[in-house]
Amino acid sequence: MKSNNYSIEITEPAEADLHHIANYIAKELLEPELALKVLNTIKRQFLV
Repeated sequence: MKSNNYSIEITEPAEADLHHIANYIAKELLEPELALKVLNTIKRQFLV
């Protein structure tokens, strides 16, 4: 089976969007632990 290798770059605007999402979850929804889990899960998907 052939494996494709990809290079993924997260741009600064995308990184800012992720942090805005995490901030919203942490501060507006009052779920700081969930915010970290969501952010880490999203970032981990790019490392697979």
